Amino acid sequence: MDMIIEARTNNGSIQNFPKLIQMRESGNYENTNWQDAIFRNALNYRGTATITGGTEVLKYNFSANYQNEDGILLNSFTKESESKEDLKQIYQRK
Repeated sequence: MDMIIEARTNNGSIQNFPKLIQMRESGNYENTNWQDAIFRNALNYRGTATITGGTEVLKYNFSANYQNEDGILLNSFTKESESKEDLKQIYQRK
């Protein structure tokens, strides 16, 4: 547990975990509710942007996605991003 407290202190995020601050200051881990100390409510963010359009002979589609998920355990998270481009040209015989 000391390593988690030290890591959170070093990366500046210890203020987000008041129970860890309390444990660090007291130095007493007895009667600790470890569920409260190491788990948290996880926030998720997902964003998507799409641009589509074109003419009768050229169509385009651009999209971008971003996802940021915090895990329920301390120091756990995932971040993902993705982009997609599509151009379509239509040939017509006259």
